[in-house]
Amino acid sequence: MRRWRKQPGSVKTYKIDAACALGSTVIESVSAAIAPNGLSEAVIAALTVNGQCVDLTVGGGVPGRSYVVKIDVTSFGTPVAEYARALYIDRVFAAWPIGDPAGTAFGPAVTWQSNATQLNFSKARNSWLAAGLCS
Repeated sequence: MRRWRKQPGSVKTYKIDAACALGSTVIESVSAAIAPNGLSEAVIAALTVNGQCVDLTVGGGVPGRSYVVKIDVTSFGTPVAEYARALYIDRVFAAWPIGDPAGTAFGPAVTWQSNATQLNFSKARNSWLAAGLCS
């Protein structure tokens, strides 16, 4: 699992290039969640898509704590590409011992949905051909 690092008070954007997993298809939706979750834990501040790249902005986090970030990318006509990243919050400002998180499960997912529509004209063309409207 790849590791990401950030400072506790910073907001940082990470990039995932989904082109290898998805080929040339258009990204339809992206879902991302972080574990553990709870008050003062790391949160997804923004989720955007630019072509085949997913930009995930993360803020907050408890100094010295490790998180798991789960990202699911779906596209038109292909299966889901799943990514997992370890996010480590630098311990430079940590108060020891680091307490247990309030919840160990993944928090609510943040989603991005494309406004693109994949159109399939094959049935319409076949109907037009049968009616003699096109050749």
